[in-house]
Amino acid sequence: MNKSATLLLMLRFSGLLVLYSLLRLIFLLVHWDYYAGTSSGTLLLSFFYGLRFDATAICILNTPFFLFHVLLPDRWLAHGFMRKILSVYFVTLNALFLLAACVDLGLYSFSARRMTTDMVRIMGFGDDFVNTVPRMVVDYWYLLLLFFGLIFILYRILRWSRTTSRFYRLNEALSKRWWNLVFRMLALVLLVIGFRGGLQYRPLSIGNAAQLGGGHTSALILNTPFTIFKTWGKDELERAQWMDDATARQLQPFAYHPLPADSASHRPNVVILLLESFGSEYIQSLHPDGVAYTPFLDSLFKHSLLCTNAFANGKRSIEGIPAVIAGIPALMNEPFITSVYAGNRYDGLGTLLKRIGYQSVFFHGGTNGTMGFDHFAKAAGYDRYFGRKEYGHDEDFDGNWGIYDGPFLQRAVHEMDQLKEPFLSTIFTLSSHHPYSIPPAIKSQFPEGPLPIHASVRYTDACLRDFFKTAARSTWYSNTVFIITADHTAEAETPYYLSKAGMYAIPIAFYHPDESLKGRYERTTQQIDILPSILDQVRYPDPAFAFGNSIFRTGVSSGAYTCLQSVYQLIDSGYVLSMDTTVHRQLYRLQEDPSLQQDISVSDSSRADRMSLRLKAMIQRFNSVLLDNAMSQSKE
Repeated sequence: MNKSATLLLMLRFSGLLVLYSLLRLIFLLVHWDYYAGTSSGTLLLSFFYGLRFDATAICILNTPFFLFHVLLPDRWLAHGFMRKILSVYFVTLNALFLLAACVDLGLYSFSARRMTTDMVRIMGFGDDFVNTVPRMVVDYWYLLLLFFGLIFILYRILRWSRTTSRFYRLNEALSKRWWNLVFRMLALVLLVIGFRGGLQYRPLSIGNAAQLGGGHTSALILNTPFTIFKTWGKDELERAQWMDDATARQLQPFAYHPLPADSASHRPNVVILLLESFGSEYIQSLHPDGVAYTPFLDSLFKHSLLCTNAFANGKRSIEGIPAVIAGIPALMNEPFITSVYAGNRYDGLGTLLKRIGYQSVFFHGGTNGTMGFDHFAKAAGYDRYFGRKEYGHDEDFDGNWGIYDGPFLQRAVHEMDQLKEPFLSTIFTLSSHHPYSIPPAIKSQFPEGPLPIHASVRYTDACLRDFFKTAARSTWYSNTVFIITADHTAEAETPYYLSKAGMYAIPIAFYHPDESLKGRYERTTQQIDILPSILDQVRYPDPAFAFGNSIFRTGVSSGAYTCLQSVYQLIDSGYVLSMDTTVHRQLYRLQEDPSLQQDISVSDSSRADRMSLRLKAMIQRFNSVLLDNAMSQSKE
């Protein structure tokens, strides 16, 4: 019996749907900690909703394959040469995106988001990809085995469909000319519907996952090929207009106004210690029930102004750096550094402080070019970038990312000793980045914890202790404000720190050796508040553009804004509002519901309305100033 091309297509499509569902199950099992508190009904619905996104990804990826089956005569497709071409296409292209899905299984632990096309651009910076791939293959060998297993299944789907189709009576009907034509036309219509993701007005998007299952399960509903396709070439923001510009400007003024002038004869130096992947969970001062992985920081924070409800604006270093040194939040799917708006005019800390006599240097022990940090530091106004190349001693190279924190922090003190005061220095550590390298000679001094990152956090904390001990002997130390924060969080084990709010919880602390900055700041704070707070500390004399607010001001709005896969979030005063850009929203009360499972947006609709208005104003204004290249005080 001849095999119908339409029936072959149906069987192969069904096989791919089963394969994608299997991948979703593996994703759930690998990241079970994120979903442990989710009801079985919600998880089952996520698998059901996911079929729609799977179908769309399969249709987009396999469109030429589908068209060949629908448009070419059966006898052509039965030819051996054509069968081989289609088989190679089917296996090769699907295998490529299955590989991306396997890589995403490992990346999700760090980014808490499905892979998008910006990852390709990020990996293209410097030599990071070449330097880290060998170690990642060693650490994630099981993902490589999974990939080969999926390739085997993919090949079996191809063979199974060819064999199975011979035994279906449907072949008899499909072999008749008119029925064959009807089924081919129906298959073509279904392909178009599948390509769009349904019959709705707009094609299926990443944000629809949050509408269907809520922000907590959106990553489970999505699949990696879909998020890659839907972000391909999507560089530009959409202009939002929920309210008139005057109302949005009143809710989100984006302006720094100088404090009254004082009689200070000199300004303090500013040193920002930006700690790689240091989530609040590792710091007992911020997580009293946790293990003391950072004894030095805990002791330092007793003499600091510690922000107890501080959050990162993003989940990656490439998002944290702009938030801290330029005050730019990560409110789009593409990191600012790699976006089309990277060439916009903006004033980073280096530019602003240079106007009042500061010289500046950005320290990062990574290989020069890593994620474009050197170029961004220059764009943010820093006079110098000091990286692995400038360090000049590769005997301290960790073999993966750059120079170990211990020797690099000591070198940073030496370099700052040469600077003329006042100066701005930003030091970005790296040893607590995967693969969490510690110098072999002292590795035994830092006990491992439940998570692989714990030992490296202990190591970096010890390096910070030595840094401050050495810096205390420098003449500039007594006249320096230190800001201690993190670029983002990493792995976690506590339910709250695995939630969509807790996964952003980081330290932000201000320390001055004379203890003039001391206490606990309880209001919600975010990374973009650091820039205006520093401007207050140095008594910056002029108005400036700022997305955030200084923590040294009273009467200004607080809050932390994030965006993850087109789902926006506002954290403030113990509440979390999650919202896509349409009408879907959820509100959670952190104290009673740290895992964010109970939506109270209906029972507390007035609070949800107020927070929604603030969040919409932020999105509207953020999109506008980037689209209009208006990140300057003259345009504000």
